[in-house]
Amino acid sequence: MKVHGFTLSEEQISAMVGAMGASFTTNDVANAAVKAGVPMFGSEREWIANRAADRLIQKMRRKGTVRLIGYRTFSLAEKLEEAE
Repeated sequence: MKVHGFTLSEEQISAMVGAMGASFTTNDVANAAVKAGVPMFGSEREWIANRAADRLIQKMRRKGTVRLIGYRTFSLAEKLEEAE
């Protein structure tokens, strides 16, 4: 995935997915991205980590892997089903 000219590696994407559980926010995923080496800001102050988290969640929502469960709170569909 490429965000504002920065290419995310598979390891960085895996770290972001690893931050997703029964309940998570976009900020949780963005923080995991930063810990994995994704810069918070780009050269022109673009929000790289937050935008990458948002795009990943959007893609996973379209596939049905992630669900919105509350105000700005998401859940992996498989984790939500395990809890029920």
